[in-house]
Amino acid sequence: MRKILFWIILFLIINQVSAYEYSRKTYTTSLWDYQIRLFKLDLAGDDRLVVWVSDKWESLESLVKRYNGKAGLNWTYFCPEYYPECKGKNFSNADRISYWEDFSRWTDTWERYVFAIDKDYMSFFFNTSNYNVDMRNDIYMWIWNHPLILLEWQNKLEHYYDVGLIDKKMPSTWAKTFICTVKDTKKVYMGIVYSARMDDLPTILSDIWCYNALNLDAWRSTALYNNWEYYVWPWREIMDALIITDKANDEKNKKIVDMARKSKLELMNKINALTQDKAQRQNIIQKLVDKIDLLSDKTNWVKKTLLILVKNNLMKEIWENLAFR
Repeated sequence: MRKILFWIILFLIINQVSAYEYSRKTYTTSLWDYQIRLFKLDLAGDDRLVVWVSDKWESLESLVKRYNGKAGLNWTYFCPEYYPECKGKNFSNADRISYWEDFSRWTDTWERYVFAIDKDYMSFFFNTSNYNVDMRNDIYMWIWNHPLILLEWQNKLEHYYDVGLIDKKMPSTWAKTFICTVKDTKKVYMGIVYSARMDDLPTILSDIWCYNALNLDAWRSTALYNNWEYYVWPWREIMDALIITDKANDEKNKKIVDMARKSKLELMNKINALTQDKAQRQNIIQKLVDKIDLLSDKTNWVKKTLLILVKNNLMKEIWENLAFR
């Protein structure tokens, strides 16, 4: 009986260990201790970090599972339907690039900075006016948000106070989410600092060797998912996610993305053959988007993923037709 219990316990322990497990450490300041949960990614190895664009809000778990992931973290700010200014609709104004596909509505990042990944899975930070300005076309995946916490070890928060982009929630003591690189551009950390103020983050992240660091969404959007369970349960669903996967599943994702692009191109060719009137084309595209919404919940994961990616591409066409850029 003891042997059986031993092997059961050993099995459970082994299955708790994963290449995607977070590292839990406590960093001490002159005031108090901070608890941090973070993923440590080695992009030179088997790790892949994927930016996925959602067409509507949903759970982090569903995004991770659909896109062949093993772990995930919430990403950028968005407008939840129950905020008065969002007028009953979930939407995101975040500029987003996923597998070269550019869903950005603007070409200027303004005060936001971008955590970017190129085709060789090297990470870098980008801003259209101030940092790596000539690398816009190298971006394979990107995440934009504010405030920038660290840039080459330097605390950058003061500027965001000056321009009014640190709102009343940000300074409060709460779980804060972040993504950062160490000096090695293949090493990426992302995770949560518990019970911290925004002003604490530059010191905390410097202590774990973050070189460049960007704030992510928090508050009710905070969510961390790993190996089929939530480590931090979200209070609401989210628009987009940072998903950790591996080389093999990344290749599967690329195939689905390519299929979606081909499907969108075929659809647009047919629409353009039907009419050259801009308003009529937009109306047809909108009907296709609505049709995909009706179908997607009744399909399996792969088909649903493909349909959503096609829908995102068609929505991009609508944005461009409406001259949102």
